[in-house]
Amino acid sequence: MKRFSLLVFFFNLGAQVIANEQTSDQILGGIELEPTINHSLKIVLDPMARTITVEDTISIPPQLRENSVTFELNSNLSITENSGVLEQLSNNAFPRFGLDVTGGLAAGTNAYSISVPSSNNEQVRLVYSGSIYDEAAQNSEEYSQSFSETSGIIGKQGVYLNYGSAWFPLFDDALITFDMEVQFADNASSWKAVSQGDRNGDNAWVNRDPMEEIYLIAANFTEYSVQSDDVEVLAYLRTPDSNLATKYMDATERYLKLYEPMFGEYPYSKFALIENFWETGYGMPSFTLLGEQIIRFPFILESSYPHEILHNWWGNGVYPDYSSGNWSEGLTAYLADHLFSEINGVGHEYRKDMLARYKNYVTE
Repeated sequence: MKRFSLLVFFFNLGAQVIANEQTSDQILGGIELEPTINHSLKIVLDPMARTITVEDTISIPPQLRENSVTFELNSNLSITENSGVLEQLSNNAFPRFGLDVTGGLAAGTNAYSISVPSSNNEQVRLVYSGSIYDEAAQNSEEYSQSFSETSGIIGKQGVYLNYGSAWFPLFDDALITFDMEVQFADNASSWKAVSQGDRNGDNAWVNRDPMEEIYLIAANFTEYSVQSDDVEVLAYLRTPDSNLATKYMDATERYLKLYEPMFGEYPYSKFALIENFWETGYGMPSFTLLGEQIIRFPFILESSYPHEILHNWWGNGVYPDYSSGNWSEGLTAYLADHLFSEINGVGHEYRKDMLARYKNYVTE
């Protein structure tokens, strides 16, 4: 998640999450929200060639534009069509293997300025394409258990694109709504694409709640789905396994029933377990991305998995200001990892382990 100090959703304990509409003068709980940029994305992926082509129609509210707006885009992507007057301002605004604002890897970017024609309903259209392929590698020398990271990858093993990939135009810290339609090359016609938000057709997603970034995950998944009240519970597995999918979907329903009475209605229309092609334990809005070995460890269902579901309230529902600390991680660990240890009578062991890890890994 991108650093951002504004709380996009406010929760009263036991109350439903409040989602705001995209307007130019958003007010929520007496606080004026920052304006939101909408991306309407038509995407063609060719995983075997490691390429992506995007047509992005961008709606920019008046507060964010004067005569022109600036944005950054992955330096491996070339803009081939645009509306307005486009000017390239710089090359490689981020170092290739630098850190993005979340502490993850960031792709190199080019910076651009583009005019927003007043006759065009405050929209600009960009068409761009190129290759994104950064092999996942362990980045942290201090912590041997850290996951491998990538700034973004499109390949035969799968697709993983996030904010650090700069695969869509980045307009500073503006919040984002989006809709996307994904098509695959003939050599990957059986692939499925997943993102946050609601289904909007085959390999299509729409999200009208302001987000910090847009994820695009794809692979030759087998999809499993059940409906749990108003929430679609999903599992996307790289190797078909109905028993494994059922275990995770049952666990999802169980944890939603545990947490909703505590914190209010689950804030999304779906929750999906997605099997990744390298070992990860990521929690995104409305889905989690877990490695193929990790999801097969039996203890994950009772430890890491409820932790990732809980992040949809804390971290992916209410956003922390990372510059002052990640309180959402602490609260989520307390209400998932520690809670289940306490229920099993070993809360004291969990607290002792936390103190040991603090002593070993936290710097001055």
